Parts: sequence; C-alpha cells; structure tokens
Amino acid sequence: MPKQHPATTGPRIPARPRLARGALLALLSLAAGQTTAQLVAIDLRTRHPAYVTGEPVMVRLAVENHGAQPLVISEHEVFRNNRILFEIRGEGQERLPELRERKIVEDLDLEHGEKTTLDLDLAEWYPLLAVGRYYITPVLIHNERRYAADSRVIEIVPGIELARLTQVLRAPELIERNFILVYWARGEREDVFLRTQDRPGGDTWTTLALGPIVRVNKPSLQQEGETEIRVTHQASRDVTLVSRIRSDAAGPVVVDQRQIVDAVSSPM
Repeated sequence: MPKQHPATTGPRIPARPRLARGALLALLSLAAGQTTAQLVAIDLRTRHPAYVTGEPVMVRLAVENHGAQPLVISEHEVFRNNRILFEIRGEGQERLPELRERKIVEDLDLEHGEKTTLDLDLAEWYPLLAVGRYYITPVLIHNERRYAADSRVIEIVPGIELARLTQVLRAPELIERNFILVYWARGEREDVFLRTQDRPGGDTWTTLALGPIVRVNKPSLQQEGETEIRVTHQASRDVTLVSRIRSDAAGPVVVDQRQIVDAVSSPM
C-alpha cells in the first residue's frame, strides 16, 4: 500500500524552489570568497624560467594590503604566527623542506592600500639543487588566514659543460674541489657559469655567473697558486673576459674581471 501522509491543518506554505536556494548559497559563497581574496593581493615573478644548479634562484614577490587592518609580520607575540612561505614541489610532488628556522620575511608593516616588493633568493631557504622542474606557490599566513598566489614553474638545469678543473685544498682538511664551467641560453644570448662542488662531503657552493659568452674560442680554466682560479672566455666578437677567482676554505668568490679587447676585430 502507498505510504500515508498525515493531513495538515491551516494554510500550506509553498516550499522555496531548490534552484533558487542553491543559487543564493552560491552567490553568498562567491561574495565571501571575493571579500577574503581582496584583503591581501600577492604575486610572484621569477627572474628566469631556468636556473643553473647552485645559482641563486632570484624571485620578486609583490604584497599589497587591501584590508582595513594593517598587515604586519614581526616577532611581537601578537603577530608571531604571521609569515610568508613558499610551497615548492618537485616533479614527484613532494614538498621541499625549509633549510632555516627563521622567517623568510622577518619584518613587514603595510597599512591599507600600501604595497611592497621583495627580492628573495629561494635557494637560501629551500634545497633547489637537484635538476628538474619545480612548482612554486607563495603563501601568506596572516591572522590565521591563508592567502596563496598563482603558482610559478621553474627549471633547475645542469648547464652545458665547457671545461672542468680540480683543485686540492689542504686547510684544515684535504678537500678536492671540482669546478665545472658551463653555459646556458637566456633570451637572445648565452651566459657562462662556474659550478663548484667539494669532495668528500658533497658541499655545493654558490654558482658564479661570469657574464655573456660567444662560443668561438674555447674557454679555459687554470689554477694559479694554491688559492686562485683563472677563467678565460670570449664575451663578444672582440672582447675576451678574464675572471680571477679566489678559492679557499671559505669557498670561491670572484675577485675581479678584466676585459681584453682584440684590436684587430674591434672597430676604430
């Protein structure tokens, strides 16, 4: 038998149409999302689409406060949990750990309508040495709210090898330091880089950018004395660049660069 429904007394109130109720909830949800999104605007721009392994991974982060309250990051107990971080995932989608405990941005104070841009080296904060593709999402945690910008994609590349050299350091312990000179194309030109890694231990030092290269004459790596490396490469049709690098227990650093102009090919 069909199920019996009890009779109702009094006027019957028509039910609100399901479509209208659902549309109303969707509009309210959209409005709330827009209100939250408009409180803070953040945007990330990478300096290059690809970085040579060991090179500083420089990015620019823009932060703009659209909310009525100040946007503050500091060590004061009221703002201690506010911070900027980056969720970086490799091709395996595992999130990279942070290398340092302190905040990437330690002090920030933006009133309503104020904007700032921050130039950051992500390689100082995350292990971006392995060759591959990385997906970077900047995140702001402020007053227990999370704001995330669009993700950016970068490549970490080994570069294309030009020359290599091994230096032996004897202080305070025996270290075999391997230099690899590589180049990589950026825009309409090619640039040369010096990669450095120690063995044993596997310490990777900051990759040094040595400027543009024209691959006509083969570049060279030479050791001069116990703690000096000289890199010679052709920077343009008529200019050869000589880079003098100090390499000791504190790591490699460019001391100076000297241009040698070819008087024959150089215009008068």
